[in-house]
Amino acid sequence: MVSSTPLTDDMLLEIFSHLPLNSTYKFKCLSKVWLSNLSHPEFITKWFKINSKSLPWIQYYSTNDRRVTDEHADKNRLIAKMAYPESHSGFMSRNDHLFSLKFLMNQKPSGAELLVLGSSNGLVLCSVILCPRRKKTDGLYHVCNPLTQEWVSLPPYIEGFGVSAIFCEHSSSFPSCFKVVRIREFETPSKKFIVDMFCSTLGVWESFQVSCDKNVVWGWSNKIVTLNGVLFWAEGGGMLVCDLNQKNGSGGRRCSLIDLPDRVLDVNEFGIFDSRIGESEGRVCYAKIKWTASGRGMTVSIWVLNEVKWKILHRNISLDNVLAELLSRIGEEAAPIRVLGFSPVDRNVILLGWKHWVWRLNIKTRSFEELRLDNRRVHDAGVMILPFALKPMPTVLPPPSW
Repeated sequence: MVSSTPLTDDMLLEIFSHLPLNSTYKFKCLSKVWLSNLSHPEFITKWFKINSKSLPWIQYYSTNDRRVTDEHADKNRLIAKMAYPESHSGFMSRNDHLFSLKFLMNQKPSGAELLVLGSSNGLVLCSVILCPRRKKTDGLYHVCNPLTQEWVSLPPYIEGFGVSAIFCEHSSSFPSCFKVVRIREFETPSKKFIVDMFCSTLGVWESFQVSCDKNVVWGWSNKIVTLNGVLFWAEGGGMLVCDLNQKNGSGGRRCSLIDLPDRVLDVNEFGIFDSRIGESEGRVCYAKIKWTASGRGMTVSIWVLNEVKWKILHRNISLDNVLAELLSRIGEEAAPIRVLGFSPVDRNVILLGWKHWVWRLNIKTRSFEELRLDNRRVHDAGVMILPFALKPMPTVLPPPSW
């Protein structure tokens, strides 16, 4: 016998929390009430707790597009690309338009480029730069969630060179607070430097001085990780650690500088290695690959940061057989294959790349998989820059207070 008892809103929300995102997006269009119900932070948090294991991760990176043939165009035009494992194809085929960042393209000036800088808890930090590029940045940031297609533009910051990162504090009871931080460029090694930080709660940029017991060496490094409110930056001489939650003292804020592991290099190895810090399983990790002089032999080592000390996870694991297979696939005798980052869900898995190829390599099993690209067309891609792995989350952006 069919019950005539109508379903309450609470019962329907419980049902919706077990449905795919596609269905929830469709039901948002029913009425303003359901748009509000299905957009509420409590529902989104509940949906994420139930479905978090089924959400994929995506490798984002920017590259130079050298297919441009217009003599008046910038032949080094930056384009944002993504790659993902074959097992994520079902999710991506249903939601491909969500991750292209096309919904942000209309927000940038004509002729400008959108540079994807990094992510935290599902939020992505983007910067607008003009083309052709000027010596100074244009001072405009966007923070967006590619999963929900929400975005906000930040007030302009002080112009000048710098390295940037984002940290998002995920909350189950209210829209998330995020912080965007910029370390300003400094010319000579120094124990003091300036940092600009935007907090979504305050709605303004603040500048403060950071001091360190050791000299910090500026390096144009995109190796930045933010985790639990702490910024980790692999600069020229080691890794800088700065707590973004600490209060300004009379002398500003303080940070520490710790050595990166395996800094001593054999003379014959100088210049033929690549390294990167990243986040995996909620920990800061460091991977380093080395090539032989011929470029046909490769080893990899991985460390995990335990407070202020590095713990070795894999040391000098030979990848000669894997490298030979990769080179045969790309049709090269030798190639400077780079380490791009880590799988967010397995610290034994690193991401490798060269030109338009991206691979997922499991150090334990020595197995690898070529990731699918958002654009399969082969072209003469330039260097991959600013790579990071994004794990989609339905994080709610706070409404602008600025």
